Amino acid sequence: MLEDRRKRAFTKQENANCSCKQCGKFFQRTYNLKAHMETHDPNRSQPHSCLYSGCDKKFVRRTDLLRHEHSVHLKTRDHACPFCDSSFSRKDTLRR
Repeated sequence: MLEDRRKRAFTKQENANCSCKQCGKFFQRTYNLKAHMETHDPNRSQPHSCLYSGCDKKFVRRTDLLRHEHSVHLKTRDHACPFCDSSFSRKDTLRR
């Protein structure tokens, strides 16, 4: 069931088998490190451009573009903290 699925979390150093030499991020599997290394490639195709005036951001994935637009330009804050009055534009920021 969906409720039983574990939430994805960052790999901690003590659980890691490898790490990125450029940014220090840890990984349990080498194929995840290999996929991650592509994010550091300056020649990587970024076909999704932000169309807001004055913004020259480009993204590899459309979902990243949409997240950028909602958090930076639209300033939507759909993720409310159940413990205080704060709200956040991104779910990962709420979890912190």
